[in-house]
Amino acid sequence: MKRGDENTPADWYAIARKDVVRAKRALDASDAEDALFHCEQAAEKTLKGHLLSLGWKLAKTHDVGALLKELNTRGVNAAWFAPVAALLANEYMALRYPGFDTDPTLQKRPAFLPKLKNSLPNFYHQLYEH
Repeated sequence: MKRGDENTPADWYAIARKDVVRAKRALDASDAEDALFHCEQAAEKTLKGHLLSLGWKLAKTHDVGALLKELNTRGVNAAWFAPVAALLANEYMALRYPGFDTDPTLQKRPAFLPKLKNSLPNFYHQLYEH
């Protein structure tokens, strides 16, 4: 059974919202790796939904940076999100595949986790509204 339509932005946004909830749950459990994974997924799905709403033809990719570039080519200024996207993309690869380095800032997890946790309530809305 298919879950939604891959060409419908609202279906991407709905799954992105679930990823934000999962990220918050992971942070509540002090699981930074799972939280980062779900944050990356939420960003990816939100960006894809936004691109689809602008007439983009769906591309199967996990590259949040490439999705941001696609938004820029369509006149959407997403520069505000570029540093977070770079961090999420790097960590997604480092957490899922051998041979990648994690960002050194994440070694300071006690300081990083509260910052990420405090930003989660607005994470989806910030991406969606821009």
